[in-house]
Amino acid sequence: MSAEVKPARVLIIDDDPGIIRVYQAIFGYQPGFEPVFKLTPTTGLAYFEANRDTHLVLLDWDLPEMKGHDVASRIRQITGRVDDPIIFMLTGTDNLNQDLILASGVSELLPKPFSPKVLIERLTKANQKFQNPRA
Repeated sequence: MSAEVKPARVLIIDDDPGIIRVYQAIFGYQPGFEPVFKLTPTTGLAYFEANRDTHLVLLDWDLPEMKGHDVASRIRQITGRVDDPIIFMLTGTDNLNQDLILASGVSELLPKPFSPKVLIERLTKANQKFQNPRA
């Protein structure tokens, strides 16, 4: 008898409601993930703090209240770990901050626009790495 595999909870923090609708469509047909959508860093961090069993964070780099690296730092303070799987989503102009992005301890960079296939591949890879850190 095999144990049922729980879907990986993915916290998605993006301030663009249109992009959130795109994510909802992508995850609507993708098994294995349980997405949670938040439009602000404040609500995203509050959710993360209350739900520490969140597996992955998909985080927009350029948010109105604070930058993605500040959100990532706060998540690392909450967990006390430096290896939390956090994927930053970037626009072309965000790439100018690549040194700062990489210094923030990002797991993956995901340039916008991206295809649903690439998104799911990156999330799957990050989740596998997190579940099997020595693999």
